[in-house]
Amino acid sequence: MTIEKHCIEISKKGSPCVWETSDYSNGIGFSLIVANAKGEKKKALYIPKKSNIPSFNKALIPIKLGDVIVKVSFFDSKLNIKVYSILNINIDEKLISINCKAEYIDKNWTDEYIANHYKYAIMAATQSATYKNMQQPCYVKN
Repeated sequence: MTIEKHCIEISKKGSPCVWETSDYSNGIGFSLIVANAKGEKKKALYIPKKSNIPSFNKALIPIKLGDVIVKVSFFDSKLNIKVYSILNINIDEKLISINCKAEYIDKNWTDEYIANHYKYAIMAATQSATYKNMQQPCYVKN
């Protein structure tokens, strides 16, 4: 079990949050989306208004223990996808501890069950990482 750290934001009301992010340029892309423990979309606290300046930050999502983060990177026509679970939230340090539950490597999943359970979140994150000019959040509840 590999534990990683990830920076968070704290909302005006003190809630821990993570930005849904994405960017794609010159054949290189990345995205990060947040889902609940069931893989469902979460409601955003804040979505920046559209502008002519592209923004990496698409939506500010409140998080809790057990929520899932999907990170996708795209380079040289190869996808790297990781599905994480939030294990710990440290508001004082503005950090979360996340555990990689499954990874997509060389066109294979390390855990097919996890990949299937979170397939809609994974598809949204993959689309966001590979689509040029993605301006809106791709996995938030309306």
